[in-house]
Amino acid sequence: MNYLYPAAVLRQLAETLTHEQREKVIIVGSLAAAFSLSQGQGVYTKDVDTMIAPHAAAIITGEEVANQLMAGKWTLRPDPRWGRPAEENVPADDRPLVRLHPPGGAAQWFIELMAAPDQTKPPRLKRDFYPISTQQGYFSLVSFGYLALVQHDAITSEFGIRVATPAMMAMANMLHHPTVHPALISGDDNGRPIKRSNKDLGRVVTLAILGGHGETETWAARWWEGLQAIFPQQAAELAGRAGSGFRQMLSSVEDLEQALHTANIGLLAGRGVTGSTFKRFAEHVLEVALKPLEAMPQDQNNQTARMSWPAQ
Repeated sequence: MNYLYPAAVLRQLAETLTHEQREKVIIVGSLAAAFSLSQGQGVYTKDVDTMIAPHAAAIITGEEVANQLMAGKWTLRPDPRWGRPAEENVPADDRPLVRLHPPGGAAQWFIELMAAPDQTKPPRLKRDFYPISTQQGYFSLVSFGYLALVQHDAITSEFGIRVATPAMMAMANMLHHPTVHPALISGDDNGRPIKRSNKDLGRVVTLAILGGHGETETWAARWWEGLQAIFPQQAAELAGRAGSGFRQMLSSVEDLEQALHTANIGLLAGRGVTGSTFKRFAEHVLEVALKPLEAMPQDQNNQTARMSWPAQ
């Protein structure tokens, strides 16, 4: 992992991209969290996740951004299987993703290009892959259905590149993990097997710790607003089940410990967060954000009904 400063990465990326391309780029993940919550500090990470939005422009702009970076001497991430372009006839889900190291060859981190999901279709857990053609060959952009939420209130940085807010990243992570699935990530630097769900759901707690109570107490209203804006037909149903996986993680000592471990080698590195503190913040998210969110669809229905009653 590298210790990255958000401003330095955003500046480097902005210097390579055109104005039009910068407007369609949204930074998500660890770097986005550090941008909003780390008060000028950096973050240990190996990748910078970048979503091209909106979906209607994702393919064309994704190709343009990939070509612009490649022309700027950004190089493909070495990988025995995915470190070279595919042939044109290779299906989208068998092509490598666009993962590029910055110029110079010294940095170990890389940028990964993703596509905003198609909001004309109901969101789903399964990933989608969209084929693109670049000056170096054929790749795909991956898309995660619930990540559409980060478009809602993304912050435009001083470099013209948008950055996802902690609130929307937290909601997307919870919706993407309705249960704690047994699937493992490849492991951290110590080779320890970790459930992907615990890493992503633990990120919600991490964002709450970094933001403090003042941040998390705004989440419920912002989540409901974002769900209605991005998924208007499914908003009430999504609000009602958003916390299912989070509650499952919170009820398991093993899952909470895994979530804490991934947090303490990432965004919480060096902060000495204990298991009891981590659990306390998880419970705080449940009480001040998730439970109020779950009640909001019914509260809104009740308010609408009262407004429609005839005057006495």
